[in-house]
Amino acid sequence: MRALPYTYRHVSAEKNTTITFNIPGEAGGTWHLLRQQSTWHLQGEISTKAQTTVIIPPDIAWRLFTRGMAKTDAEQYITIRGDAALGENMINMRCVMG
Repeated sequence: MRALPYTYRHVSAEKNTTITFNIPGEAGGTWHLLRQQSTWHLQGEISTKAQTTVIIPPDIAWRLFTRGMAKTDAEQYITIRGDAALGENMINMRCVMG
């Protein structure tokens, strides 16, 4: 999830806009992406409610982020609450898992 600020680098939003990402289960967690000035920052905790929440099942998340699943196939399993345009950019994230 440390790739989120990079993934969102070209996404504009008002200062203090927050997106929460949740992967349920033991291997998952919750991460918050906060817009500050002109960049996004990953936060452990937030003091306000997020404008957008993205929930991704764990078995979908790792396959999507490592290119083991096509974006179009993953979309049906992802829940976005709030500003869909903000949440949908997450589907473009790619990472290397060690």
